[in-house]
Amino acid sequence: MKVQLAFEDVKTMNKHFKSTVLFFSRIGFRMLIVLFFTAAASTIFSCARNKTEFPEPDLLLSEEQMIDVIQDVHLAEATLNFKRNIGQVFDRNKTIYFDRIFVEHGLTPEIFEKNLLYYNQKPEVMEKIYEEVIARLLVQQGEITVEN
Repeated sequence: MKVQLAFEDVKTMNKHFKSTVLFFSRIGFRMLIVLFFTAAASTIFSCARNKTEFPEPDLLLSEEQMIDVIQDVHLAEATLNFKRNIGQVFDRNKTIYFDRIFVEHGLTPEIFEKNLLYYNQKPEVMEKIYEEVIARLLVQQGEITVEN
């Protein structure tokens, strides 16, 4: 089940959300580059320091599930950043967006966090996950740009 911020397709989005998506499509590529380098840097630095070994979570998400959830989380974060920049309430919306993402994926924040900590110990896997997230976001950006 794919979540795109609880909307079935771009054409059914309300006017405000569509403007949010357009904003993301304009700045999206730069954000994706920053996202990629942030993920790469965090995996490199996490390898360099002594750290606690996190055990495999009781409910281990597959790489594909992690890709889906992380993609939705980054879309939500981009939307929330846009809303904050135009002066809308941020904290209340943040809770609503992330709760919806976790419910749609059948997760709790704790399950996601444990999986994120577990996968962060595996830099090669996390890099692969983020490369796919970025690829999917670029495809979505292209679809939105073509529609407009």
